[in-house]
Amino acid sequence: KRQTITLMNSVPTAIVLLDNLGEIKEFNHEAIRIFQSDSAGLLNKKIGHFMPILATTDGEFDSLFSLKTAEEALLSPRITEPYIEYSGRELFIQGKKHYLIAISDINERKNSQKALSALNEQLISAEKMASIGQLSAGIAHEINNPIGYVQSNVDILDEYSSALTNYIKMNQQSADKSILDSYYQQELSLIHI
Repeated sequence: KRQTITLMNSVPTAIVLLDNLGEIKEFNHEAIRIFQSDSAGLLNKKIGHFMPILATTDGEFDSLFSLKTAEEALLSPRITEPYIEYSGRELFIQGKKHYLIAISDINERKNSQKALSALNEQLISAEKMASIGQLSAGIAHEINNPIGYVQSNVDILDEYSSALTNYIKMNQQSADKSILDSYYQQELSLIHI
């Protein structure tokens, strides 16, 4: 029996032996750690107290669920690391039915999955923002091209209108044809009127 206890305590998985009523009769050190209890708090206690999935609605032991293999997050509310994976087997010891439940702590795996999921969401959000940035840049480019074209033409039109306005004023104020011809050659020869 001592070798069996040593062997059970060396396994990194919680091992719990239940009687046919679901009361804990044997357990290893890992079970104490996972259920955050001491030996006195586990011995002869119903497994449903720690793992509600293994209890029926009236609090009795649910032997059918104890024979399944499943992930579970509904441990007792006082347990701070609630994610486990369990697997159960039926066995007979001295002609009496017992249930052997192996329980693995999967909190680290669940936390890693949550962190990976959060990182994935951040990546998707960053990709969305980059796409919005590219779309905005494209829209700005499509708006700036026609605006630039119009602005350039307005600037040229402004230069032409100033030159024409000056020519008209000069024409009204001066009768000297040579000054008008000179101004026309310098300022208005590029304008094709």
